[in-house]
Amino acid sequence: MFKLPPLPNDDAKWPFVACMNDGVEVPEPVECLVSGTMPGWLVGKLYRTGPGIFNIHTDEKRITLDHWFDGIGITHRFEIHATGKVTYRNRITSKKRMESIKQRGSLPRTFGPSTMDPCQWIFQKVFSYFTDERADTELNVSVTPGFMIPGRKNAAVLALKTDSNALQFVDLDTLENVDEQQTTYGVLNPELAKGPISVAHEEFDPVTNTFMNLVVVPGPNPEYIVFQSQQAASGTTVSPEAEIIARFHDPNVAYLHSFSSTKKHIIVQLWPLSYGFKGLKISMSSCLVDAMEWNPSRNARFVVIDRVEKRVVAEYEYPPCFCFHTVNAFDDSDDDEKGDGGIVMDIVAYRTGNVVKAFLVRDLVNSEPGSEAVSDLRNAMAPSFKRIKLSNLDRVKKEFLSRADSTAPAMVMAETLFDIPLLMELPRINPKWRHVPTYRFVYGVGNLFRHLHSHALFDCLVKFDTRSQTHVTWMKIGHTPSEPIFVPNPDGGGEGGEDDGVVVSVVLDGSLAKSYLLILDAKTFTELATADTGRALPLGLHGAFV
Repeated sequence: MFKLPPLPNDDAKWPFVACMNDGVEVPEPVECLVSGTMPGWLVGKLYRTGPGIFNIHTDEKRITLDHWFDGIGITHRFEIHATGKVTYRNRITSKKRMESIKQRGSLPRTFGPSTMDPCQWIFQKVFSYFTDERADTELNVSVTPGFMIPGRKNAAVLALKTDSNALQFVDLDTLENVDEQQTTYGVLNPELAKGPISVAHEEFDPVTNTFMNLVVVPGPNPEYIVFQSQQAASGTTVSPEAEIIARFHDPNVAYLHSFSSTKKHIIVQLWPLSYGFKGLKISMSSCLVDAMEWNPSRNARFVVIDRVEKRVVAEYEYPPCFCFHTVNAFDDSDDDEKGDGGIVMDIVAYRTGNVVKAFLVRDLVNSEPGSEAVSDLRNAMAPSFKRIKLSNLDRVKKEFLSRADSTAPAMVMAETLFDIPLLMELPRINPKWRHVPTYRFVYGVGNLFRHLHSHALFDCLVKFDTRSQTHVTWMKIGHTPSEPIFVPNPDGGGEGGEDDGVVVSVVLDGSLAKSYLLILDAKTFTELATADTGRALPLGLHGAFV
């Protein structure tokens, strides 16, 4: 097959730069070239969202978004039809922010550092007091797509979320923005409009059809407001309101990207990476990373909330580390038999919070052999898979609740059950096995073949067995995968086991500069089919299948 020469600065052995180039809008469905055999039961839609445009051109100059997380959001839609046909389309869903940057000729506050003159940002901030700041600083909401639709009854819309208290609704078919303005979780409960900070990855209970999240209110005594909302099933009219189930305070405003839940509990992990000056440093900084402070001398704080009692019931400490993505959690049945209670949490953890400073586009597209920047990036992107246990929960809860109001509770240290140095990220599981103690398999992207290339991007898909603590991989030289999503076999009835289904991922074939939808058999982790889009797609972040 004909192969294109590597792009400038690309890795000749493993071309990858095309998935970091600016994406092109494809507003109408195009048919993909399918190879292999699609499972007959695999019918549905894959939505993905994430950064897609890093260079914005005005009449006078080019404005560059330097951090991967700051790329202008593009939302993608693959549809797998009953006939086996696959179609693809996308939409620039953060177009309003892009147009605002073009008109102003400068950047609003970003997640990561930019090359914009700091003085320019300061004058822009002063000017914003005399203009419609909301219209000018529309957020780049492009981290996670979801179907738990806040404030909507039976609406055929997709909810895009980020680490701010901002929601953007797009049409499930056309991907066009449904509303003129973004909204907040205040549409569920006015109290939730108070906090400008939220969590991109909500938690979901598949048994009760409930999603959980929180907002954070910075200030002299920062407050965390945890809520849940039971979503209406199709064809019903359950009111999509949110119930506040707990409030608590902490001296710090932690940077949170995810948290954990079980059938009985919510666990909010406050890592020692926080926004300075009790969150007020955000308003003083041109980017969020500059407002963050890593404190290696402060332990993490795990706040345990009882979902039935609707209050904070326990707290634990854990040695300093940082986590973008939690994996799963469950109430420990072994401890329950002893009458002592317990919670087990799986997370992907980093040694420090400095990883948030990584992911600069110029480093991600760097493949110069021996590059110090690439070496530093690889070192930063070196997580491990941790299983953490909150033991003796009944005893800890009793001591926590019996303390005098004026007495600070004695912190109990959570324990590490295992810590596997597995270079895996963007973890996903079979959604039907959420909160299940016997769950076993985790799927993610990996960096396990670094000896074959000189860049820092993902090079394989990983299936990790939490029981045996072993893993298998899917890899093709020169093929760069994205987050894998498990789709359960609806015809299996659960008899085929936890991994009865497929794993789908969007992969760049670097030698052809084209992206394709990959379908893997989840049991054997072998290729079943591909659907070639005929173009290179931006790498993106997260997705959902329905």
